[in-house]
Amino acid sequence: SILKKSGFDLSYRTAADYNFIFLSWIRGCKFGGVNIVVSSISSGGVSDVKRLMSIQQRAKIIERAVGLSAVDRVIFIKEYLKVWAVDLVKKLLPSVWVSFLQKKK
Repeated sequence: SILKKSGFDLSYRTAADYNFIFLSWIRGCKFGGVNIVVSSISSGGVSDVKRLMSIQQRAKIIERAVGLSAVDRVIFIKEYLKVWAVDLVKKLLPSVWVSFLQKKK
C-alpha cells in the first residue's frame, strides 16, 4: 500500500496527514471521490488549537518537497498573521465578547 511505502511522518505533529497526502500527490498517486465519509474533524483538536504550528509545518512540507515561490511565501505569511491576530484578539477581549463575535460569523 501507499502508506507502507512512504510511511507517516509523525514529526509533523499538526500536519502529518497533510504531509502524507501532499507527498502522495507529488509522487503521482491518483485520488478520486467516494460516497462515504472517510474522515471527519472537529474543533478543539491539535491542528485547530495549534493553528500557527500547523501553518508553519504545511509551509515546511511544501518547501521541502517542491520549494515555495515568493507568492506562496506571501500567502503563508498572510495566513499566519491573520491567525496570530485573531488569537491575540481572543486573548485580549472578554470571553463573553469572543463568544458573541463567533456567533456572528
